Amino acid sequence: MKDAVSWLLLVLVVLLVALPYLPSSVGSLMLLLGFATFPVILCNAVAAMVRHGRWRWAHGIAVAACLPLLPSYIPLIPHTPDPSSTTLRLVSWNVSNFMVSCDTMHQATRHINHLSPDIICLQERPHESKVPWDDIRKAFPCHPHAVRNSHEDEVLNLAILSSHPIVGHGERQFEGTYNRYLWADIHVGKDTLRVFNVHLQTMGLSPNIKWTDVPTVFTNTVERDRQADLLYDDVGNSPHPVLLCGDFNDIPGGYPARRLRLKLIDLSCRWPLCGTFKGMGSVKIDYMMCDPDIQPLSYQLADTPWSDHKLQVGEVAL
Repeated sequence: MKDAVSWLLLVLVVLLVALPYLPSSVGSLMLLLGFATFPVILCNAVAAMVRHGRWRWAHGIAVAACLPLLPSYIPLIPHTPDPSSTTLRLVSWNVSNFMVSCDTMHQATRHINHLSPDIICLQERPHESKVPWDDIRKAFPCHPHAVRNSHEDEVLNLAILSSHPIVGHGERQFEGTYNRYLWADIHVGKDTLRVFNVHLQTMGLSPNIKWTDVPTVFTNTVERDRQADLLYDDVGNSPHPVLLCGDFNDIPGGYPARRLRLKLIDLSCRWPLCGTFKGMGSVKIDYMMCDPDIQPLSYQLADTPWSDHKLQVGEVAL
């Protein structure tokens, strides 16, 4: 019996380590494994202490193999930029349609402006008929350069606003969904950055989830992981260093975040119980990442009454 448990724990470690390298169609089958990252590591650590001989060595090696997974749960230590470098402050926020209220929009945008960001990425921007785009633009007088998705959908619209010139932009709409991501090439001094603003397929979890909802959760996971693969490819094909942020709708141990960390530095790392989505007791599903050529300086979360997501604030140095 002990040997069977040990084999199970070792197989789970192999799957955990291999997850971001697998095709998304396979990674989607391991949704629950992402939630079980800490229990699997802990159980292997305990097994390494109580078992003997080759099993002790095997579990010890398994724990060592899992060590690279832990930094995604350890917050970024703030750094001081080199005096010669250019610093950028980035705000990313799922604004929950500003609660379909112009008054909420004005309160939320005043809060953002107070943070003095260089670049603003908004997810779940409200439809033009609910809160006019021109009103949102006027609320950011220090950000004259802006792009939004080309087709105004009922939900899940996006926008990127910048105090620096936008010299190119594009988008990818995921077929059969309202999900998409925008990208904008932003000229900062002598550098050009490609900023991705992302909203991936919802997980479909809720505090009142029932067994009958499980097929929908699985279907959504397959779609979200497919979207993450497309995003991964586009990030890899960028001609410029990348800043990426948005709502992944998945946990730090899940396929999208771990896949993208193969190319990018995650400056939004948090403790396991410090999340960004307040709708389920604070689950982390929002992220901010940067190219290895960009130095992460700081990352903070701000809780406000104007959205069910916390606001992300990050600083980087070029």
